[in-house]
Amino acid sequence: MKKKALVLAGGLPQIKLINELKSRGYYVILVDYSLSPIAERFADKFYRESTLDVPMVTQIAIKENADIIITCCTDQALSTVSSVSAKLGLPCYIDERTGLSVTNKKEMKSILYANRIPTSRFVITDNSDIDIDLKYPVVVKPVDCNSSKGVTKVYSESELKQTISDSISYSRGKNAIVEEYVEGKEVSVDAFVVEGKVHLLCT
Repeated sequence: MKKKALVLAGGLPQIKLINELKSRGYYVILVDYSLSPIAERFADKFYRESTLDVPMVTQIAIKENADIIITCCTDQALSTVSSVSAKLGLPCYIDERTGLSVTNKKEMKSILYANRIPTSRFVITDNSDIDIDLKYPVVVKPVDCNSSKGVTKVYSESELKQTISDSISYSRGKNAIVEEYVEGKEVSVDAFVVEGKVHLLCT
């Protein structure tokens, strides 16, 4: 009997993942909120559900008797992958705590501060009617949202209230982060870790 893989998100990168899983003998079940995601025709079975709906993904994983839950190239679904895998005792490449910390800016900031890693000053809020002791311009973001939805650079106090409201509306936890804008170069690093050793892919 084939092993079953539950893949979260059905975009272009997930087609490569699905094909790789199939080459390893997996029966692939896809979950995506879209009506007809482009990866659907590559999977063996499709459920139209949100990849962020942890109870629903858990229900599907139990119903399908999934052996693994996995995703790639989509950040917010990582939290679902790690959470559901932990609940069901399935193997996962990140633990539940890590899944949350890499997808929630509030958690991420607390880790940066605790480890004295330089980061901009910030406040977390669930209310647009706040006073902030930060230097403008500031950047307002939902604490937990895909890509750049609800992210705005704000230059004055007069713009802040509406911008915070907009960001909160995109947040699943209904929180926004307001942080000082820092000028500088952005450096992206891709790597994977095996037994504590970092293998650099690209910068």
